[in-house]
Amino acid sequence: MIVVSNSSPLISPAKIGAFDLLRKLYGMLVISAEVYAEVVVAGAGLPGAADVSNCPWIEVREIRNPTALEEFQSRRFALGLGEISAMLLAREIGAHLVLLDDLGARKLAQKQGFKVQGTVAVLEACYRRGHVGDLRQAYERMLQAGVYLDRDLLNGILASLKLSPLRAFCIGSTGSSADCVTSLGGMPVSVDENGIDIAYSCSQKGLGCPPGLAPITVSPRALDRLKNRKTPVQSWYLDLQLIDAFYTGHKYHHTASATLFYALREALALVEEEGLTARWGRHRKNHLAFVAGIEAMGLGMHVANAADRLWTLNTPRVPDGIDDAKVRKYLLEERGMEIAGGFGPLARRRGGSHAG
Repeated sequence: MIVVSNSSPLISPAKIGAFDLLRKLYGMLVISAEVYAEVVVAGAGLPGAADVSNCPWIEVREIRNPTALEEFQSRRFALGLGEISAMLLAREIGAHLVLLDDLGARKLAQKQGFKVQGTVAVLEACYRRGHVGDLRQAYERMLQAGVYLDRDLLNGILASLKLSPLRAFCIGSTGSSADCVTSLGGMPVSVDENGIDIAYSCSQKGLGCPPGLAPITVSPRALDRLKNRKTPVQSWYLDLQLIDAFYTGHKYHHTASATLFYALREALALVEEEGLTARWGRHRKNHLAFVAGIEAMGLGMHVANAADRLWTLNTPRVPDGIDDAKVRKYLLEERGMEIAGGFGPLARRRGGSHAG
């Protein structure tokens, strides 16, 4: 089988010391001179450079028709030279498979009739063949190494293999962070117990007040890391150092809505009045009742392991052959119930509703 690869499917496994998985899975790879230059020359000293440079099972080939490369670039597909050259090379040598991670490149390659795989599929295939022992750990190590992967896609694959989902937080070089958007106020959020450095949420879900505010907690370790970073943050809104200076040094950053703070205060007062334990119990009770009803209808939940489910976000799976859009439209128009659909690779595969 002839397999042609772009840069990122080479670099990503190298970041976690798993470059040889490509050999175990495919035997030989073919890359364009442009991909080689991108990984080895431009990326000298970075993950993947030495692996590709000294690799006996990677063959480097020149594009036979450079004019085609120029024409491809002139069509402005918003793709890199490596991706374009990989597709052209695959066409020239009759490749059976092209390794690409960029979504736009993958779609274009598929339109041209190529079979496409990316880093996520490579790890899954290695797991299925016994080359990777712990797939969840491999995905998490990729995320920790700074490889951008769609968490919904990863969790969908893990669920299909009856494996535990990714942890709610991912530990990287800057510490750990947790998405607590739906859980704050509705179930325990054990920030310190789990060693979470940065946790963020919102005002409109578990707390039940108007949207517009985002509660956040930042550990001293994370703040120290931020203050010692070598390069400035490129976003005004996402620069936590500016936010810190706003609170501790009273340096102006933004003007928040006073009415939203009044609403948040009242919501927190209601939480205190009910009591956290009672509030958590109410959400859990409703969640369990919802799941029992779903299962009584012969349906299943997207998260197979009950211990891994959020009480405040329920995701029933859409049965095969059912048009989820029509069902959701009926429920909204006839029953006044709004259910969100799945996103990305989980579109039409699951729905989502909040229990409370």
